[in-house]
Amino acid sequence: MKKYLIFLLFFSLLSYSQDCKIKVEKDAFNKTIKSKIIQNNLSAGLSCDFYKLEKSDEKIYYLSFFLNNITSQCLTDKSKVYFLFEEDEVLEFPYRGKIDCGGTSIIIRLDEEQIKLLLNSKIKQIRILIESNKDYSISEKKDLLFKENISCLLNNINNPK
Repeated sequence: MKKYLIFLLFFSLLSYSQDCKIKVEKDAFNKTIKSKIIQNNLSAGLSCDFYKLEKSDEKIYYLSFFLNNITSQCLTDKSKVYFLFEEDEVLEFPYRGKIDCGGTSIIIRLDEEQIKLLLNSKIKQIRILIESNKDYSISEKKDLLFKENISCLLNNINNPK
């Protein structure tokens, strides 16, 4: 019950103070809408973009992590993104794309349950596994911004500047 009240208070504050900067692209050919929020510097050496693709009534959510200051690596079926939460719970996202050598980013898809967990739990660390592990500590401020950006996409809030 306590977590639920904190969650309600958190989102009440977010909806009051949010200033979302969403880039929206509409594709007339395949009738899709792509919404994007850029969050630079989630942690030292790690940036993240948030995506929502809409077609008819379907909404698909993605996170794209960019690893700064590293050389190109090969994404394979062994590549993953892990979230470590304050309660020491771990959420794992496998890479589901083709083998890709030469990149420094990894894209993961989110379902509704995963989004709820990301919104309701404090993220302590993110581990990116491409060819080797790289751990990134997440500050409380960056964790709140991360949650705010996800909320913006969920709620279609768009206050362009």
